[in-house]
Amino acid sequence: MELLAGTRADVMVVGDDDQTIYEWRDARPNYIIREFAEVFSNKPQVIYRLSHTFRFGPVLAQAAHNVIAFNTTRTEKALTAFDHDAGSDVVLRLDRSDAPIEVDHALCDDVQALLESGVPPTQIVVLGRMFSQLHGLEAQFMRRGIPYHVLGARPFLERREVRGLLNYLRVAHDLYSPLTPSLIHQLVDIVNFPGRMIRKSTVEAAAQQALAYGATAASLLATMIGNPAWQLSYRQEQRLDDFRRLLEAANGQMRATPGPAARDLLAWLNEQGGFDRHFDDFYGKGEGSAERKNAVRNLIDYARISALAPLAFVALADRFDPTQGMPEDQQIRLTSIFRTKGLEYDYVILPHCEEGYMPCLYAADVQVFDRTGVVREPEASEALENERRLFYVGITRARKAVIIGASAPPERGESAGTALASRFLEEIQLASVHDILRPLQELRGGAADTRDRLVEGIGRWAGVPWVKRSLIETYLATIGDADLTGSMATMIARAPEQPFAYAQSYPTRATTRQARSGQWAESLPLWLTGGK
Repeated sequence: MELLAGTRADVMVVGDDDQTIYEWRDARPNYIIREFAEVFSNKPQVIYRLSHTFRFGPVLAQAAHNVIAFNTTRTEKALTAFDHDAGSDVVLRLDRSDAPIEVDHALCDDVQALLESGVPPTQIVVLGRMFSQLHGLEAQFMRRGIPYHVLGARPFLERREVRGLLNYLRVAHDLYSPLTPSLIHQLVDIVNFPGRMIRKSTVEAAAQQALAYGATAASLLATMIGNPAWQLSYRQEQRLDDFRRLLEAANGQMRATPGPAARDLLAWLNEQGGFDRHFDDFYGKGEGSAERKNAVRNLIDYARISALAPLAFVALADRFDPTQGMPEDQQIRLTSIFRTKGLEYDYVILPHCEEGYMPCLYAADVQVFDRTGVVREPEASEALENERRLFYVGITRARKAVIIGASAPPERGESAGTALASRFLEEIQLASVHDILRPLQELRGGAADTRDRLVEGIGRWAGVPWVKRSLIETYLATIGDADLTGSMATMIARAPEQPFAYAQSYPTRATTRQARSGQWAESLPLWLTGGK
């Protein structure tokens, strides 16, 4: 832009520093906040703050503004609904039970109710910070036959790590059966999952030879060890033998009476196979590894819900069709927040809005930089602020309502088996927003009996920062009752300040969340600038 404009051109840019969510590809809020003014300093500058939204009503507007106002690297600006009568809402589905059922079940009830009320599937979107955040709701959709598609990733049961574990079940079951082309394909697929440094082409060639003699997978693996024809090193032979023993042990469990449930066998394979360690080694102890660990745990959870034996569970996966044969305009979209910036839907569903997912604070440095130093780049944002912008973008995709699901500790004390709901859910300050803006909208609509509720709500929350800062100048001024407006303005002005304080303590360093198991692993460095 600097080269194109030279010293003569007038330049105008439109952007929102609160929606700078692509820092992992070198976007920076400071380009908008500071850099533009410094680079184009040769002419007078005017900043226009676009503070009205035409997308949603006051409740969602104020909730979104409340959370983004916690960021310090931003240009201060209001977010006010242009249509003060427009309906919009934020709905929280918090599961606080001691032995929580899947909160996805409640979210799926909401989705089903919307569909039954006539809402087109294309106007419902399920968004997540990471794709593994969506798997629980995917499982509910599969169980209830709700058509959907995943944009930007493979559907849950088609993910590489999920397919690999299912192939372990298939190969273990058929370990002593004659080789078939499909069994060879499954065996080759998992021989390096986790990594054993064995060429797939070597196993493929050996299997094709063994196929002609009616060999089994077990005998194939046994004869490859010690056979100089396959040129395996001692370490490779050791790993191949460990692989064979793992499959033999799994086969033994599957043939026992009574046999294990699919959930138990998958959990055993995950532990004995060392998949968590493999993901950390291959993807680093960051978001890439966490995403895959969560996918495996979601598979185990899905197997638990199905209550099926291993082979029946594999058969269920083989019949998997997320679309249910329906055209795309009859399917609900599941995707990441990163892919929906600039888009809008009537209803947005945010499942598992919990610490570890949202915000996600795994270590992942930005790998985009100018090695020659020709371009001076602003520093990237603090990780939590970047995550907060992402949450802000997610909830502001909705026109009518955003429905947020999260597990939370029981109110009488934190439970070791419960995840921690996101700090962002406190920051939206939903109770005060509902207590004031709902009756205010009803009063504007002519419901005089809501006057007392409005006064009561303002009396309760008059000292809250967002009420003191913006309510009088925005929504109260539109009531059309000067006496009422004046009395409430006086009430707000006289109320002592009520500084915001979290009701829950939150981790200050990144923590690897074991998805929905409720357990927390080792702390990781804080820095994260976004996931793809």
